[in-house]
Amino acid sequence: MAVHTKYPFLRGRTGNSLRAGTKPVRRLTSHRSGQKPATGFKALGWLRCGTALAGGVQGLTRGLSLTLAGTTPVFAQNVAQNLSASGNNTFSVSEMVGFSLVIAGISATLLSSLWLMRQRNTIEAESQEVRSALSEANQRISRYQALIADKNRRIVIWDGETEKPEQLGHLPAETGAPQTESDFLAFGRWLKPTSAGELDQAIEKLRFSAQSFDLIVETHRDEVLEVQGRVSGGRAFARFVALNNLRAELAELKIEKARLSSTIETFESLLESVEQPVWQRDNNGRLIWVNQAYCDAVEALTPDQAVHEGREILSSITREKIRATITPVSPFIDTVSTVVHGNRTFFSVVDTKTPGGSCGMAIDVSKEEALREELKRTLKSHAETLDHLATPVAIFDGERKLQFYNQAFQQLWSLDMAFLESHPSHSELLDRLRSAGKLPEQLSWKAWKENTLSVYRSIDTQT
Repeated sequence: MAVHTKYPFLRGRTGNSLRAGTKPVRRLTSHRSGQKPATGFKALGWLRCGTALAGGVQGLTRGLSLTLAGTTPVFAQNVAQNLSASGNNTFSVSEMVGFSLVIAGISATLLSSLWLMRQRNTIEAESQEVRSALSEANQRISRYQALIADKNRRIVIWDGETEKPEQLGHLPAETGAPQTESDFLAFGRWLKPTSAGELDQAIEKLRFSAQSFDLIVETHRDEVLEVQGRVSGGRAFARFVALNNLRAELAELKIEKARLSSTIETFESLLESVEQPVWQRDNNGRLIWVNQAYCDAVEALTPDQAVHEGREILSSITREKIRATITPVSPFIDTVSTVVHGNRTFFSVVDTKTPGGSCGMAIDVSKEEALREELKRTLKSHAETLDHLATPVAIFDGERKLQFYNQAFQQLWSLDMAFLESHPSHSELLDRLRSAGKLPEQLSWKAWKENTLSVYRSIDTQT
C-alpha cells in the first residue's frame, strides 16, 4: 500500500519524493554526531509531523495572503511563494523554528489589531456618551442662564478674595440700580446710606466669614430690594431681587418695623438717661416698662424688678383720678404729692392715653412748690401791711388784671367788693369809675385812656 493511500493527508505533497525513490525518513530526521539515524516506525512518526506541518503552513499561507493583501501585499506574496515552494519539500528543524516565530509574530499582530479594534469601538462608544452628556449639560446650562438672566434679579459671585466678581442678570431701571458692573458695586451711590452700610458689612462677613444674610434695602427712588447672601461650592454670592406686589408691601412693612423699632430704642435710651421717672402701662393699668429714674424712686434694684413687683410711685387715689379723667385727646396734667425715700415730694404729672394703654412722666417740682409757698407767704405778709396803710394801693399783673387792693383803695372809690374780687382789668376799672362820675371829663377819653394804659408797654418804670 502506498503512503499517500494509507495517509491521505500526504496526497499531493509527498508523491514526487516517493516516486523518485528518495528516503524521506532520512531527510526528516536529524542526528547528532555519534548517533544512528532513525529508521522504521520512528522515522514514519517524523514524517507524519513534517507533512502535517507543511500542509498546515500552506493553508495558513493562503489565509494570511488574503488577510494581508490590503496592507502588505509584497510581503504577503513573498511569504506565500516561499511557503508554497517549500510545501513540496520537507523541512528542517531550523526552518520549522523560523516559520514558527513568523507565525507567532503575525498572530500577535492579529491579536493586537483585534484588541485595538475592540478598544477603538469601546472608545467610540464612550466618546459618544461623553458627547451626549456634554450636549445635555450645555442645554441645562442654557436653561439655567435663561432663568438667571431675569430682569428682576441680579447675582454677584465672588470666587476668591482678590478676583473680580462675576455679575449675572439685571434689575429693572425704575429701581435706580446701575446697569454697569462697576457702578452696581458702588452701593452708596444708589442705595440709601443706612441700607448701603448694612449691605457692605453683610457682604464683608459673607466673603471672609461665610455668614449668610437676608436683607431688605431701599434705593434712593424709594424702591425695595431683597438681598440674599449665601456660600456654595467655595464661592460667595449675593442675589438682588426686585420685589413686586405683596412681597414689596411685606418688605416695606419690614422696613417700617425696623425704623419704628430703631425709633423706640432711641427714645428709650433717651428716657433712660433723664432724671424724671417715666412709665408705661397696659390697658389694665399694669406697669409694662419704667426707666432707671422710676426704678430709683421706688427703691428697686432694676427696672424689671419694679415692673414685676408692680411698685407704684403714685398713690392709689392719684391713679384712680388719672384713670377717671384721662382721654386720648385730653391728657392728665396736675401737680400731686407723694412720698419718695421717706420725704414728701411734689411731682408735676403728665399722663396720656395710648391705644395700648397709657404712659406718663413725673417731674419733681418740690423746690418750685417750696418757692411758691414762700412767695405766697411773702405776698400775704405784704398784703396785710399794705392793707393797713391809709394810702390807696392797687396792684395789676402783666395782663392788666387787678391782683391786690387795700381797704383805702376800696373806700376811696366806693367800689363793690364783688366787682373788685372778680379781678377786673385796668381798662374795665377806668370805665367803671368814669360811668360812676368819679373821674374828671376829658376832651378825648380814648386818648387819655390809651395814655394811662401805656405804662404797661413801657420798658421803664412809671408812676
